[in-house]
Amino acid sequence: MARGRLALHHQLGPGGALRFVDVMMPFLVEEWDITLIEVGTATLVDPPEGVTRVVVRTSSRRPGHVGHLLDIAAVLRAERSVARLIEDGHFDVALVHPSSVTQAPAMLGWVKRVPTTYYAQEVRRLNHEAGYAIRRRAGSTLEVVKGRADTGLQALLGQVDRWAMAAATSVCANSWFSAESISRVYGREAAVVPLGVDPDAFTPADVPRRDLVAVGGLEPFKRHDQLIRSVALLPPGERPPLRIVTGRPSPEERRYLEQLAYECGVELTIAESVSDADLVQAYRSALATCCVASLEPFGLTVLESVACGTPVVAVAEGGYRETVRDGVNGLLVARSDEAIAEGIRRVMRTSWDRMTIRSTISEEQTWPAVARRLGRHLAEVAGR
Repeated sequence: MARGRLALHHQLGPGGALRFVDVMMPFLVEEWDITLIEVGTATLVDPPEGVTRVVVRTSSRRPGHVGHLLDIAAVLRAERSVARLIEDGHFDVALVHPSSVTQAPAMLGWVKRVPTTYYAQEVRRLNHEAGYAIRRRAGSTLEVVKGRADTGLQALLGQVDRWAMAAATSVCANSWFSAESISRVYGREAAVVPLGVDPDAFTPADVPRRDLVAVGGLEPFKRHDQLIRSVALLPPGERPPLRIVTGRPSPEERRYLEQLAYECGVELTIAESVSDADLVQAYRSALATCCVASLEPFGLTVLESVACGTPVVAVAEGGYRETVRDGVNGLLVARSDEAIAEGIRRVMRTSWDRMTIRSTISEEQTWPAVARRLGRHLAEVAGR
């Protein structure tokens, strides 16, 4: 059979979703002729040999979750251009990843002649989740924007997200939790294609364990502040340092967290934009990886930590419940400062074998297996 033609589009920032785009390309290019179409406001990835790259420029400088109207209009114009490129490119299928502005990219609604698969990392949480929050600057002060935004600009962007989601030929989700959320919010069935890990890159090492680590953006919904308060409940003599590793820094959120840690008596280090090698070292040297984000859709951090032989303390919510095996590779705890602190205390007082933890990673949770699952889905949508 002749090779298929795949349009691959994203406009993502740093994080697990972007890692998924980057890691999948070397596998997909074995079966598909790929054109990678990126919007200039995104964090651009380095495509492997054989992938054609197109960058659609935009005048927007700061679209993000909460943007200015001019920024949002510029991104939507760029998405129009992306749709035209896909329509005119005679592709067999388009694999589309989220937008930092609307969640489901508007270009899904403008592509009519090419079947599309939207890989939905999550629903548009600001419109549909009361506990979701982001922090933004309003003049000279900071304010928290809470979820269930049903008026104004966020309501409009939520309508675009819903329209684009409805227009996709097919939808994939990163976990059963995400698939259920997509069904509840949008009324769409989603094929579950979970994220994976590279067990050759994320490996255990016999190094001293010295601190707690949390990995994730400096954003309120990651709940780093709750983790700081939880660590503060441990007796001073038993209280380990806390290290937050982030690929999405925020000067305002950093100051808030550092001030909170100072007031709570928690030794805090925030490492920004670290290399993969440094991330592996952070996992290896941790007493535990703490995962307390609010309703995390999947939780790539869990797989990476477990592959490095480090136990996880995670709240029993969202996708964490699909990757943490309670008492085997970590602990699932209730969402309260006291329960998280007790989970950390239990992990620190338990003898964990690195290789036993790592053995809970199955072959189906590796990137080649994920790529095969995604490739089969794309072939089916393309009618190949």
